[in-house]
Amino acid sequence: MGVSMTILSWEQFCAAPLSYPTAATIGVFDGLHRGHQALIAHITRKAPTLVPMAITFVQNPKKVLYPALYRGDILSISQKLRLLEYYGIQVVVLVDFSQNFSKLSGKDFLDLLQDRGNLHYLAVGSNFRCGNGLDTDAPAIKGLLESKGIETQIVPSLMIGGAPVSSSRIRNEIGSGNLVEATVLLGRNVELDLSDLSQTPERGRVWFDVGAAHRIMPPPGRYTVYGVAASSSRGTVGTVICRDGKVGLPETMQCDRIEFLV
Repeated sequence: MGVSMTILSWEQFCAAPLSYPTAATIGVFDGLHRGHQALIAHITRKAPTLVPMAITFVQNPKKVLYPALYRGDILSISQKLRLLEYYGIQVVVLVDFSQNFSKLSGKDFLDLLQDRGNLHYLAVGSNFRCGNGLDTDAPAIKGLLESKGIETQIVPSLMIGGAPVSSSRIRNEIGSGNLVEATVLLGRNVELDLSDLSQTPERGRVWFDVGAAHRIMPPPGRYTVYGVAASSSRGTVGTVICRDGKVGLPETMQCDRIEFLV
């Protein structure tokens, strides 16, 4: 398989069975917070006997199904892929969520995962559900797969501050400006991917349209950030302005992503 992480579309995944046995997990993984990291650790511990694989989504299904209620992504897809690789995932299956995909029953989805994914082990969160109308919950998944001899682990939610760590909780913290708490829940600094955003120069600053990409950002204000360019391993500390769904960087600060320092 090589050193680099393998990325498959759902269509590629379904086209032919994988030749290697896998340990898998499933989820949106927006934020890849400390709860996600704990879940992923269950499958990476199965390597090298089993190849760690994550099934995730190009877009959050809630964004597709309930666009008016969706507050925004914590991560871009490129950030998510980079972090999945960093946390030890070797194969990612990217599902482009659609109405057709949403019509799959939980059983049919799991059958595909077993058949095409050469599945030997699955770990899911205790609140995970899948299938049309979310018809299959974690205990049902465990029952279906273990009846076929596939070890299945239900991983409890990670609790911090008396509440489960969740992407929704992190969105609320970022949106309210509580970046210290968001950083604790993420296990790293809050960051924004700027590499694919539209830019507008204005009086010594370059404004990046975060809102147009439907990503969550802190409320209006000035923030100290660490900016990193893809072409360099070294970053720059600077001050950015958040307002009107945009982030303004000094025009001298050339970077592809920023981390909010707390």
